[in-house]
Amino acid sequence: MLDTSETARVDDALNALVVTTNLQCGADKSEQRVFVTTPDGESVLYDDFYHCTDDGKTYVHGASDVIAVLDAIANVRPEH
Repeated sequence: MLDTSETARVDDALNALVVTTNLQCGADKSEQRVFVTTPDGESVLYDDFYHCTDDGKTYVHGASDVIAVLDAIANVRPEH
């Protein structure tokens, strides 16, 4: 379970995600995705770094920031 500070960091990163339609086509980092589960189901948000074509996927700016926050929290917490 996340503490109040960790929850705030994750919330801030998630709230900063912005859906984008800008086309760009990077090739020098791994593909990143954020899976979001709500009462309506699961959505997959793709990092806009690889938004090379209009392929119907939902691309967001800020996916790397969400992943970095989650990685930082996970790296300081002991395994259960």
